[in-house]
Amino acid sequence: MGRTAALMIMILVATVGAVSAAESSRPSGMKSPARATRMSLLGTAVPVGLLFLAVIDEDSDSGYGILSLVGSVIGPGMGHAYAENPGRFWRGAGWRTVGWSGLAAAVAISRDDPDSPSAIVLSIAGSTLLLASTVYDIVSASDSAELHNAQFDSPGVSLVPLWFPQENSVGLVMSLEF
Repeated sequence: MGRTAALMIMILVATVGAVSAAESSRPSGMKSPARATRMSLLGTAVPVGLLFLAVIDEDSDSGYGILSLVGSVIGPGMGHAYAENPGRFWRGAGWRTVGWSGLAAAVAISRDDPDSPSAIVLSIAGSTLLLASTVYDIVSASDSAELHNAQFDSPGVSLVPLWFPQENSVGLVMSLEF
């Protein structure tokens, strides 16, 4: 694959390592919503970079295209994987697989009939599905982290001072969370 791919893989590993090291400053088990979003963005950017390398590489057997295809399916869901939400990760990957399948079917149909309306519809539908599921996974990664963190919220009792203007006095308000 060459030095460029090795460099990109090293950058990815270093970034994930930095994310893991920074994670140790959070309370045990908690996930950062901002970090989940960044991981989804990074997981989307790396396949785009690989696709760029596939386009500029003159060696058609370089493997950048395959890595880019696989990365575009799983990459945007990396924030959900980080937030330990495998259901959301696999749903997004499934939708992107369906989108790529629609694009592949459009290419196959258009080889026989370049003006086929079916190919046009499939390419638009596949592209829309790919884009929508990618954007949704990036935007909702922080929600997965917050959902994960909600399991660590424990019931609690709080006591807060409060001013009662009608009685011109101070009191205490107790709240119970469960």
